[in-house]
Amino acid sequence: MNSPNVDCALLNITDVINQTLKTFIPTKIIYPSKRNKPWFNHELKTLIRKRTRYYKRWRKTNSINYKRLYNKLRNLIQPKIKLAKQSYNMSYINKLNTTNTSHADYWGLLNQFWKPNKQCNYPLTLNGKPVQDEYAKCNLFN
Repeated sequence: MNSPNVDCALLNITDVINQTLKTFIPTKIIYPSKRNKPWFNHELKTLIRKRTRYYKRWRKTNSINYKRLYNKLRNLIQPKIKLAKQSYNMSYINKLNTTNTSHADYWGLLNQFWKPNKQCNYPLTLNGKPVQDEYAKCNLFN
């Protein structure tokens, strides 16, 4: 620290502080899970973790108390999941029903809701027979 230059002294102090932080403060990088649904909120996540904890304790100890707690949480979580899905879907429908939604926003919401990147092959029929040829399928719509 016997440096005449103030900038060098500042860099040295910064390096010492950063090294101390890296040594004594644990860091953990959390990546968002791609499996999480958009309606899946923090409350559901904590309840499910708690339910899983009670389930593991019940299976490990065969205690009736843990089984009751597990069943209670299981029965509490199911309606909450259903309600979260419904409220999420209703918020999308409400966004689509507003009159000030632009065309781009409208189609963006529809695409998010229907997820067009998923492939759907609906069987097309002509006179009761399925149509396999792509050209014939196109002609059905003309």
